[in-house]
Amino acid sequence: VRVADATRADTQQLTIVIRAPLTIRLLRLRPAEVGEPFGDLVPIVAGGSGTNVWKLEGALPAGLVFDAQSARITGTPEVAGTFAVKLSVADNEGRSASVALAIRIERRLAIVTRRLIGGRVGRRFVSRVRVGGGVERLRFRVVRGRFPVGIRMNTRTGLIVGRPRTAGVYRFKIRVRDALGVESTRT
Repeated sequence: VRVADATRADTQQLTIVIRAPLTIRLLRLRPAEVGEPFGDLVPIVAGGSGTNVWKLEGALPAGLVFDAQSARITGTPEVAGTFAVKLSVADNEGRSASVALAIRIERRLAIVTRRLIGGRVGRRFVSRVRVGGGVERLRFRVVRGRFPVGIRMNTRTGLIVGRPRTAGVYRFKIRVRDALGVESTRT
């Protein structure tokens, strides 16, 4: 830039810095379950200038902690529920960005069915192994014993159906596993 009047002049080199806006995003908020390590929640920040300062507003569930240096949320949740928090970042030039999170913690996976209904030879039998808690994509499996001939189980829903062909008492052990690998069994 040059400025001049009738008798004097001056020139100065100036720089204009254009920065990208400060943004924050999360790749994916993974499912969580009581008693299982929380999958590291690490935000991705772009733009801005200099050192970032992180802040978390709201209460995390017991067992989870926020590290303001790395912006990581880690730990093993101790209680189930949905926890609303706000994660904010500010740069050294006063720009800021934030993202609202709803951290959902499921109850610990457990088979809640205590006993199955009785059936009759030749009649349609329908019963279900019910579960509580856990993270979806459940898989059921008989790990000991077997069903009566004519009865089968849907490994995705826990529904037991068919027409039993022989009378008797049948004992079996069922295991269910959720998307996090948590298992529960019941005889």
